[in-house]
Amino acid sequence: MSKGMVNGLSKEFSMKTDKEKKELFVSLMQKPVLHTDNTNARSNGSSRFVFIVAAPDGTAQYYFRENKGHAGIKDTPVDLNQSAIFIHDHDTTFYNYGSGHHECIAHILRYCKDSIQNEPDRKWNKKMYKLLREMVHYRNGIGETTGFDEKTVMAFEERYDSILEEAREEYEYIPPSKYYREGYNLYRRMKKYRSSHLLFLHDIRVPHNNNMAERLWLAYKRKQHQVMSFRSDASIDYLCQSMLLSLRQDPESSVYDSVSKIFDRQKAGRLT
Repeated sequence: MSKGMVNGLSKEFSMKTDKEKKELFVSLMQKPVLHTDNTNARSNGSSRFVFIVAAPDGTAQYYFRENKGHAGIKDTPVDLNQSAIFIHDHDTTFYNYGSGHHECIAHILRYCKDSIQNEPDRKWNKKMYKLLREMVHYRNGIGETTGFDEKTVMAFEERYDSILEEAREEYEYIPPSKYYREGYNLYRRMKKYRSSHLLFLHDIRVPHNNNMAERLWLAYKRKQHQVMSFRSDASIDYLCQSMLLSLRQDPESSVYDSVSKIFDRQKAGRLT
């Protein structure tokens, strides 16, 4: 196969899957909880972005964008699904959308661990790290029919608030170093966005982490690494439109058979 033919496969596949893409979009618009994230892309040496929107059941779509922020979110399910709860990693732009928010606890655990390594004399970071792990363990043991124990959740929240108060006192007594302020910033963030760090203890539909979105952008990153830099914005856009993860979820058909059937479709504009 020629390089031109290989380069045109994503475009042809994208042109022939309008029906599947619309169905995925409609499905995401109906989901009560959505994971979202974005990652950098390279187009002819310029910086671009790929946004990922996914549901906990694996339904997902990729969106190519020239910019981040509100311009990147426009016309995606994040922009249009006003009733959804969004799971993300503290991109404050997302706080302007949806009905609720939950920040990835896996990231918070890593930030706590970083604070422990860089501020070994402080106690609050160690206590918070332990508490968060207890919360996650408790949450993972909750079934959809079991429900949360109000007293247990209340006890977790009281400990959370107590540890943040201890952090305040520690930083007042010994201010953060000008060379390392991440621990202090984490404390302020966890206090300001308290409800977004504890939502997974109140809503059984909300996972504690954003791993779903992260796994999906890693799939794009592998493609980006292979090509180093796409030669045009259209190439990235066609690739994003071609990454139909729903094909892998069909138990009645293999990915090979599904892709073959799509390429066999007759449609105006077939590449030659």
